[in-house]
Amino acid sequence: MGKQALLLCGCFTYWGHAQGTDLLATYRLALQNDPTILEADANRRVAMESKPQAISQLLPQLTADGAVQEERDKGTSNLVETAQLGGENVSEAFPFDGRVTTGQHHYGVDLRQNLFNWRNWVTLKRADSQVAQAEIDYQAAKDLIVRVA
Repeated sequence: MGKQALLLCGCFTYWGHAQGTDLLATYRLALQNDPTILEADANRRVAMESKPQAISQLLPQLTADGAVQEERDKGTSNLVETAQLGGENVSEAFPFDGRVTTGQHHYGVDLRQNLFNWRNWVTLKRADSQVAQAEIDYQAAKDLIVRVA
């Protein structure tokens, strides 16, 4: 009996010195780590991303491209041209010893805008509905006290 009383007295003494957390801190910790809330938050974020993507289909689409091509040659050549002059064939030689550099640059910009596309407007309306539903689901999941009670 003496050992049990000593053990019980030690437990109460330790319990009195233990660091306690208040109910609000425990509730906040549960909100941060509850898998149902985390899932609802992830679904809400996915749904919120669908709206900017739907809006982007209504905006002008702009694309740009470019290309640069450069060719360098060096060496020697002897080009012979033949022409008729006064009924006679005359040959002329054009010797070349050096370097040739040629370059081409191409740039392009393409701007497209749909005047009206019903499917894009339906997609935007659907995205609005998905965002609203995801927000409702998230708020319902945050009602942790009702689910636990």
